[in-house]
Amino acid sequence: MAHDLAGQTGVDLTFEVADLTGRLAEADVSVDMTLCLYSVLSHLPVANPTKVAAEIARVTRGHFVTTVRSIGSPPTIFVDSIDKARHFSLDHSLDRCEVELRSGRRMALPFHLFTACELQNCFAQHFDSEDLCGLNIFHNRFVPDHR
Repeated sequence: MAHDLAGQTGVDLTFEVADLTGRLAEADVSVDMTLCLYSVLSHLPVANPTKVAAEIARVTRGHFVTTVRSIGSPPTIFVDSIDKARHFSLDHSLDRCEVELRSGRRMALPFHLFTACELQNCFAQHFDSEDLCGLNIFHNRFVPDHR
């Protein structure tokens, strides 16, 4: 779909990957829209999310769109379907998810569940919120949601 858009007259479409905890390579206000999807923000160190918000705002002249897991959302293991997990736990006090797959592979991921107010406060200084709602887009990422 992005290839179709990139071929349109007047569309300059690029996708880049960067470390959000450091300075982004883009010039000030040079990006029309910044997308930060699939709970990328939730996997960053929680110590100073406003620093990340300020850096995203520095390069973005247009809109910022993000998706995060909300508190109370169905459990997930992030890396595969939940039925492939032998054991997993999410520790909210440590902002950490530990996963052991049935294959024996183990991993620990930093993970923070945002409240709506926390997320809004993080970005309010830099962006106007057009919408803030709870969607369950992650539950059926790997398998259809029977609900």
